[in-house]
Amino acid sequence: MPFPVIFTGGINPLLWKPVVAIGAFNLPSYDFDLTPFLGMVLDEKDHVFSIGVTDGIKYWLVDANLHIWLDSSSTIVEAKNVVNIYPESEISRSEEFQSLDGSFQIKAEKFTRLEGWVKSSSGNLTTSILQEVKFTSAIKFKRKGTYKTFKQNIEVRREAKVLNDVGGLVSRVIVKRKYPLKVITVTLPGSKNDTSVLVTNVTHAVNERVKNGKLSSHVINKQVSNGWMEVRDHSVLSGEAMTNQTYVCRDELGCYVRTVATLNGRLIKDNTAYACPSLV
Repeated sequence: MPFPVIFTGGINPLLWKPVVAIGAFNLPSYDFDLTPFLGMVLDEKDHVFSIGVTDGIKYWLVDANLHIWLDSSSTIVEAKNVVNIYPESEISRSEEFQSLDGSFQIKAEKFTRLEGWVKSSSGNLTTSILQEVKFTSAIKFKRKGTYKTFKQNIEVRREAKVLNDVGGLVSRVIVKRKYPLKVITVTLPGSKNDTSVLVTNVTHAVNERVKNGKLSSHVINKQVSNGWMEVRDHSVLSGEAMTNQTYVCRDELGCYVRTVATLNGRLIKDNTAYACPSLV
């Protein structure tokens, strides 16, 4: 499930100067472990791997890199796919409107399990991938459509473990991610007949926990932005905006915290600390 990136012209362009929304200049990357599928491709024939976005808009730009590890100590590597469970996503939609006021709601869940073994110079190793995804989205319109709220939350749990030929645990990685996003917009009359004022509030974050054996890390990157702008058609005539961002990273080596604040295109705060808040 991709992280919802807001680009520099999104919602209110004044919010993203001089900072940008999380991921806007450095799109998050995602790993797909294809090891359980090796049994399908080790047949000396050509194969094609492709990725795509389902149940979304028709136009997406996607790219990928394929990483392959070779076994230099074996002339032949054997593999077989054992478990292959990836059903269609369970999606429910609802809407309710009366004139310009109403709501849209979407809920989706998906569970995936992949398992396959590879026999190489390191022995017969079985790779098992488990992933659970939960998605909720709600949009509400009030005051004849001039007051809009949008709440979205994504939760992903992914576990990848490798077992040896007697069932012993070789490695285990658990990744938990949460992507909360909340947007409030209010449209008001502008100072002139052909202008309007858009008041916005945006809160979104990345909350990621990774456990790799005995090692663990926790990253929280959160932005809270608010402001207003007076617009005519698609032109911004005036406005004010403020963004506060907090980045916290903690692992066995310690903790790193950075807080940044901007106001009307100027950086007004940039502090760094090496002690985590008690709530992290």
